[in-house]
Amino acid sequence: NAEIFACRTLECQTCAAILLKRIKEIGMVPWNLQVSIPSPTFIDPRYCRRLRFLKSFP
Repeated sequence: NAEIFACRTLECQTCAAILLKRIKEIGMVPWNLQVSIPSPTFIDPRYCRRLRFLKSFP
């Protein structure tokens, strides 16, 4: 079911944006990579409680 992977909640979009930023920082993907997941205009790590490494996220 494609609806499962739609990533429409603020939590999902925030986590996806943070993960994408991290994998760009370590060079796994190019900085100009475009993804189809919407990204929030302001990334607040409080909306992504699933990722443990966020304590170091600015």
